[in-house]
Amino acid sequence: MKASGSIRRNRKNSSSFAFQIVLLIFILSVSSAQAGDCIKLEISPTEYCKDLQISANLSACGEEVIGAPEIRCKKKKSEVIVHGNKSEYVVKLRKNRGAWETAWEVEDVRKVKLSQMHLKFTSKLSSRQISSSSSPATRAPAAIRPNETTSQSTFSILTNQQIKDTPIDQSATKDKEFPVKVTGFIDSQYQANSNVGLARGFLLNDGALYFSSELPGLDFKLDLPFRMYSQGNSNFEFGFIRAQAYLGQKYSNGFRWKIGQFDTTYGFEGNDTVDITFTREGSVYNFTDPFVHTGLLLGYDFDSELGLNLYIANPNDRGVLLGKSLHYGLQLVKFSPSFRFAPGFMFNQDFTTQAFNYYLDLVTGVTFGKVSIDGEVSYNYRTDIIDPVSGSANRGLGLLLQILYNFSELGSFGARGEYITNQALTDSKGSSTQSILKSQVLVFVGPQYYIAKGIRLKLDYSLQIDQDYSSNVATYHGLQLAGVLKF
Repeated sequence: MKASGSIRRNRKNSSSFAFQIVLLIFILSVSSAQAGDCIKLEISPTEYCKDLQISANLSACGEEVIGAPEIRCKKKKSEVIVHGNKSEYVVKLRKNRGAWETAWEVEDVRKVKLSQMHLKFTSKLSSRQISSSSSPATRAPAAIRPNETTSQSTFSILTNQQIKDTPIDQSATKDKEFPVKVTGFIDSQYQANSNVGLARGFLLNDGALYFSSELPGLDFKLDLPFRMYSQGNSNFEFGFIRAQAYLGQKYSNGFRWKIGQFDTTYGFEGNDTVDITFTREGSVYNFTDPFVHTGLLLGYDFDSELGLNLYIANPNDRGVLLGKSLHYGLQLVKFSPSFRFAPGFMFNQDFTTQAFNYYLDLVTGVTFGKVSIDGEVSYNYRTDIIDPVSGSANRGLGLLLQILYNFSELGSFGARGEYITNQALTDSKGSSTQSILKSQVLVFVGPQYYIAKGIRLKLDYSLQIDQDYSSNVATYHGLQLAGVLKF
């Protein structure tokens, strides 16, 4: 009987102990979730962990950030240590490799209480006003171009994978200086080509200075691109074609807006060569897709992976109206680690003929481990350009396929093939009936490799085959080497 009673007590104690363990796990999980709800990170989208730029905000946790976040790059999962004046936050990150940029998502957050001795040390650091490094302000997936990337934009990430930006705290910013961050890039190249007109030797191919705001919820940017002057001298062109100057705001309910001149979200490739795979953008980008819009962009993000863009703007790449009619556009963007899908259209009405011009675009892609496959289909119907054969409105088609293999954290190898038809060469974005290209095949193949933090080398071979309406065919071979510095 005594033995039986002892067994019962042991079972009861075991059950009680098991219950306590389960309760402890539950409390820790709730505690971890609460920690994950209050910390906010801004993480710049980049391919490699060593290039990550991260800023943290612990105001919702009732703490101040001490020093810069500590980034620990690991083979499979990377970590960020955020030091607060009361606690330490260990944030596990996972890579979200997409077609337009590689974002990093928060997978888990663990909060660690600091000892009293540690608290005294951090309070000394706080009194010395050690500031943390930060990254440019970013947009939710639908506001990406699938376009502006890397240094041009950032990906504002909340834990639990929520993309929620808070409205501006007017009381916190009143009577204070307006905080602005300056970033940019420089792309120096050597270009050789069998076509003497395309063999430009050494040159500054592309570059830009970005001025952006770091206030929560505020979407502000001044983008000043520059490059070697195209007329054959050593002068630089500043603020040409792709410049941006806009102001906007994002809200915690998913709505956002911006007004001014800003990069398009249509098309596969971005405006800046720091954000693309190869040394130069392709023909679909140059001849079928818009570059920038001057007007109003309204957006809504359903969640962190799905968003909607609505455009009301002046004619694409034209700045002011100048007798033309407004362009209207709608685009849906799906952006996830393994799948991308972005259908959209734009249209306007010709005042003279009352006919409608329109642009249709579809970008899609998938990722399987280290391999990404992406494509674009673009179609233009334009009454202001006359088809040389039919004598009616011009119909231009663009097709793109890109395959990229990331053989390491630092390097990749890719191929991009394109086919376009009925495109005006002399003025790809305006009225022109001269030099209509019947078709073009353009192929780029080559590796890309990071030799240091923020410094990337690109080497590619290009094949270009042009055919005009006189049945003349021209074939060109090119070799391009680029060194791109992001700062």
